[in-house]
This record gives sequence, C-alpha cells and structure tokens, in this order.
Amino acid sequence: MLIKSADDRESDIKILESLLNHPSASASTKRNIEKEIKAIRSGVKGEKDAAYQIEYYYGNGKNWAVIHDLRIEHKGRVAQIDHLLINRLMEIWVCESKHFNQGVSINEQGEFVSFFGAKAFGIPQALFAASRSI
Repeated sequence: MLIKSADDRESDIKILESLLNHPSASASTKRNIEKEIKAIRSGVKGEKDAAYQIEYYYGNGKNWAVIHDLRIEHKGRVAQIDHLLINRLMEIWVCESKHFNQGVSINEQGEFVSFFGAKAFGIPQALFAASRSI
C-alpha cells in the first residue's frame, strides 16, 4: 500500500533558476547554482526510477506499506529517507537512491565501485540499502 509519494522538487528548481538569472549573481555563484540544479535533477531521476520499481512490486500489495521521501525531525536534527518499506512481519527496509551516470560494479574484493570517465572510485557501503527485522 502506497502511503506517501515523493515530494515534487520542481519549485526548488524554479527558485534556483530565478537566482541563476539574477543580475547581481557572480559567475562563480551561477556555476554553483547550475551544479545544484543538475544534482537535484539527477537525484529526482534516481529516486523516481527506484520509486517506480518499488511501487510496481509493493505499492498495491496489502502486505507492504511504502513511504517515499520521508523527512524526520528530532531535537534539531533531520533525517531524510528516500524510500521506507514496512511489511506485516515488521521487517523494515530503508532504501537510499543514488543515480550514477556511468554505472556501478563490484570489484574482486566485494567493494562497490562507480566510474567517472575511465577512472573507478570506491563508494562507501553505507550508501546502500540495509534491512533489519524487528
């Protein structure tokens, strides 16, 4: 059962685009704004692709609760969870979406690796989804 869809980020992009066109914005500021717009669009694409797959398999089921883009605030601290799945057995899956332009692989040592051009770099395993039964 789908409880919450992902938030729309289009208003954030529009605000950044208006700042990008501000006459007093320096070239450096404009580059930073353009990078942020690109990062938001890339993140939205990754989360949208993951949400589609999650909803396809679990969104209409009676045994799963699906929450996308959950924001939790506690004592001045904030956590943002891309996808939260909870089943009837109280198994909880917290999933973080990432979008890698050139793919991800696992090397001989079992480490996750992404690519930038021809260069491979390691990805901290904390970025990948984990599950835990309660």
